[in-house]
Amino acid sequence: MQDNLSPSLIAPPSYTPEVNMLPRSRRALYAMLATGDSAKTLMDATFLAIFAGGLGTLLWLGRLCLDPEVAYWINAWARTLDKIYDAYKFFPAFLLLGHTSYAVGRWRDFLVNSHTVQARLHDIAVMVGGTISTPVNKPVRQKLFKLYRYLNLAHGITYQNVSPCLPQTLDGFIDLGLATPNEVRVLAPLEFKARDIVVAWIAQQIEDLVRDGQIREMAINPESVQGLRGILARHHDLFVRNNPNTYWALMRQVTDYIVLLTVLGFPFMLNEVGTVADHTAAQALQPWVIVGVFLIVSAFTSSMRMCQILDQPFDTEDDSYNCDALLASTDRVTFSALRALFDVNVRDQPDDTAQGDTKLDGIKSCPTIGGEGNASTAAGGPLWPSCFDLSSRVAT
Repeated sequence: MQDNLSPSLIAPPSYTPEVNMLPRSRRALYAMLATGDSAKTLMDATFLAIFAGGLGTLLWLGRLCLDPEVAYWINAWARTLDKIYDAYKFFPAFLLLGHTSYAVGRWRDFLVNSHTVQARLHDIAVMVGGTISTPVNKPVRQKLFKLYRYLNLAHGITYQNVSPCLPQTLDGFIDLGLATPNEVRVLAPLEFKARDIVVAWIAQQIEDLVRDGQIREMAINPESVQGLRGILARHHDLFVRNNPNTYWALMRQVTDYIVLLTVLGFPFMLNEVGTVADHTAAQALQPWVIVGVFLIVSAFTSSMRMCQILDQPFDTEDDSYNCDALLASTDRVTFSALRALFDVNVRDQPDDTAQGDTKLDGIKSCPTIGGEGNASTAAGGPLWPSCFDLSSRVAT
């Protein structure tokens, strides 16, 4: 493994943010709502509003042109529906408020958990990389490289099912240089618990370095590996820590009821009619029915749609997490931290003109896939594919 000052050293690639943070301007936010499934939800609300407007026009004609008794019954229905709507509207609004609050909190919890996963991996890399006694020793560097592989392998397996860039089988990690064929053969029988086996291998690598006298036992937090296992498992647990199916069904039911009551009730409740002498075609349009139905229906259906989007935080919507950025960030940290003492002798030398001009111009980003048998990883280069930014991932 090459020193950090080697001109041919290849560092892991750069990456984009893990969350797409839009400008908080009205134009940008409305543009987001006008695309994808959000736009479909608004189109559905528009269709229902126009339908209710047509029903309102029929009622306007009935109240204006038909028998007065018909107008009486239309007015009676309007008063009755108004009372029912007023009594019912609080319940779905109250439930939906709690549902959306939980959905946003759970979405945020996934990101907090992802950052905590990174923190546990980074802690191990920093603790080991900063306490190696003979970092110039080649066998020690080989063990550090194996630890580097295992840290990134555990991270990769964690996001395996939510990132299209990652292999969907364990065999695919061989091509990335994260695992050897023999290691995959050991992991394969317990595929769904392969991540926990890799964490145990991480513990073994640290223990070997301790027994070899390369790091002091007290320099390593004994709970670091256990904490890593727990936080990796929590990532998968969060997918099932959700509102019960019964709650989702109830939310769908009460939302459909309030939408139905709005579409059928507002043509009665908001219907306006003048006298025969002052009636016009503009009155027949019943604009307040259309506007009112659109506002209420779009509010409820968009909120339900938002909950469905946030329920899958690693999907392809605007608020999905780019876990490839998380992987690339950890790759960079573990790469750097485990090599931190490789050039400690150079670092501690007094500065002079020759050494003061030394630069790291040779370190560059690598857009290629590494592997144990190729030049990239032989030099301690990156292991991940070059599809971390969202535009590349979509193109892929």
